[in-house]
Amino acid sequence: MVAIILFLALVAELGLYFWLGRALGVAGPGLMALWCLACFITLRAFFATLTRLVGRPYRDPARLGPAIGAGRYLRGVLWDVACYVLIFSVAQPLEALLRPRRLGPGPKLPVLLVHGLWCNGGMWWAMRRRIEASGRVCATVNLAPPLASIDTFVPQLAEAIAALRAATGAPGVQLVCHSMGGLVTRAYLARQSAHGVASVITLGTPHFGSGLAGWTLGQCVREMRLGSPWLAELRRQEHDAFPMPFVSVFSWQDNLVAPATSSVLPGARNLALAGVGHVSLPWTPKVQNLVLALLDDPQAEAPAAQSIAD
Repeated sequence: MVAIILFLALVAELGLYFWLGRALGVAGPGLMALWCLACFITLRAFFATLTRLVGRPYRDPARLGPAIGAGRYLRGVLWDVACYVLIFSVAQPLEALLRPRRLGPGPKLPVLLVHGLWCNGGMWWAMRRRIEASGRVCATVNLAPPLASIDTFVPQLAEAIAALRAATGAPGVQLVCHSMGGLVTRAYLARQSAHGVASVITLGTPHFGSGLAGWTLGQCVREMRLGSPWLAELRRQEHDAFPMPFVSVFSWQDNLVAPATSSVLPGARNLALAGVGHVSLPWTPKVQNLVLALLDDPQAEAPAAQSIAD
């Protein structure tokens, strides 16, 4: 569903740029192509910048993380824009062509990748290739419809876990989750069963909500607002400690989770990175390296990350 929506949105967007170009007198196919590309990139750069500005008032002044230079910050923004293009205009619309075709037994526990809001399994293309190259069987799940309640996605996750275990014969799976996917996983563990889940890694999950969730629509988005009743109920249903290793990885420069410390989860190992945007987390090599190390050992040393007490 998300792939179709994104493809149609992309066609409509490029059609609008073409119409505007004609109205402004852009002549020739070469200039028109450059015009459309410039508009396309500018819109994504605007969104990446706007989310960082809107999120600033929600920051926790007492916990801002280490300062990074302007050059590193700018590189992070540009990489985030590039990832927006790759993920929402290529990988996710083409998800059906990129997903793993066959799953079978492997030498290590299989990994299930759980995406977040307005995403599908294509979001994980770069991360999945790294995990598969490490010798693990890796699968993705497509949660739908995109703006439904998070509770709607929990049975879908349960089915994906069962299917992966059946396909591989493994006693359990390791879950790697991005953004809202971490909340889906926590709801599954609290309300259904922790059986068959060997470990959990979340990337940029707003465990306590995000101030930016108040700026858009959708039931799952409302459930991710700061202090939402859904998040409070989830926390009430959880135990003080998770029954498996649980690691929450986040970035101080996350432009969609505000404040960034909303990703700090009691009972989990919390690791903070610097200079990485929200969407680019699964596509950033140092994050991929960290995930691979944590899949081998949830207590592995993380020299690129800062350990944060809950």
